[in-house]
Amino acid sequence: AKKTSRLIGGLGAPALSRTADLFMGSALVLLGKPRQAREYLERYPKADHSTPDQRRPFEFAVEHPALTRMYLSLALWVRGHIDRAWREVQASLDWLRATDHPSVLFCVLCYGVCRIVPTSGDLVAAEQSNARLTEVATRMGAPFWQTAGRLGSGKLMVDLGDFAQGVAVLQDAIDTCRQTGWPMAYPEFRCALAMGLAGLGQLDAALAAVNEGLDGASQGEHGHDHD
Repeated sequence: AKKTSRLIGGLGAPALSRTADLFMGSALVLLGKPRQAREYLERYPKADHSTPDQRRPFEFAVEHPALTRMYLSLALWVRGHIDRAWREVQASLDWLRATDHPSVLFCVLCYGVCRIVPTSGDLVAAEQSNARLTEVATRMGAPFWQTAGRLGSGKLMVDLGDFAQGVAVLQDAIDTCRQTGWPMAYPEFRCALAMGLAGLGQLDAALAAVNEGLDGASQGEHGHDHD
């Protein structure tokens, strides 16, 4: 990663160098390398963005400031820096505009806000975040993101002790992922399902959910190695 970044930096194109940092940081977050990702993602907002690059006629969607902050918040969150992650995810929301492509909003809400807010202890904000994701996805006819919102809502219900409702919502959403092949029923949601089932006294089903989650983690299903 560093070799590639140095190579692009040597081309004398500041805009490309900034973009390389951003792509590298984003990719490292998704690969479960938050420590390395943080170096690139923290450098990007501090860079000089005033220098245009005439050789590059378009902007990549990932360069949206809201997504940059979202990826940085994830890198901080996985490393246990909850307060800083919360500040970054709030900053990502501040960058959203009504004219942005819907995918930007969905990514910020699903991968940033709905994951990080519950760990901040603000459960009201957590419920509102999941509700917003589900409402916007429903209004725009985006079933993938609707399912993502249901997964987050079901997990939060279990966290709040509403096991019966949480299990029902999670099972429905996970079944949707199985039927569609959408790779979003991450181990964290199967773990939440197991906790809900255990809370209902269904220990065999809970153990099965744990094993399914472990299988997904071993296959690299949105896993993080906490490097």
